[in-house]
Amino acid sequence: MVIGRDYRSRSRDEIHAYFRTLGLSTEATSQDAAKALVTHSLGSWQASTFPCFARYIGKDGMHFTETTFERYGLHNTVVYPHPLRAVRVSRQAVRLGLKARRRAFKRVLRAQLRRQQRRAEAASSVAGPA
Repeated sequence: MVIGRDYRSRSRDEIHAYFRTLGLSTEATSQDAAKALVTHSLGSWQASTFPCFARYIGKDGMHFTETTFERYGLHNTVVYPHPLRAVRVSRQAVRLGLKARRRAFKRVLRAQLRRQQRRAEAASSVAGPA
């Protein structure tokens, strides 16, 4: 589906269909969306950090030109230089986060399925009886 293909020419329809087989859906087909969906489908969770541990390297690519890269200040990214102390997260906080994410994904999937149903109904009414 994506191996051996240029990122820009990926098949969004195939990716959406695969995401639906996982019981999840999103409008996005990006690598970040795929990571979030797989993480969720494994019953895991993601954490966003305030300290910056990496820098963007894509001055020119799918989502950026050199102008937008600089306009967002990404050329000024400073990587956090110090080790972090242990972060403690309660199991209850993780459960609540997963529950909220599941609700959001289910809501998006239902909305997408309703849109597809309406499109199919509209196409069949235009085509007329078989």
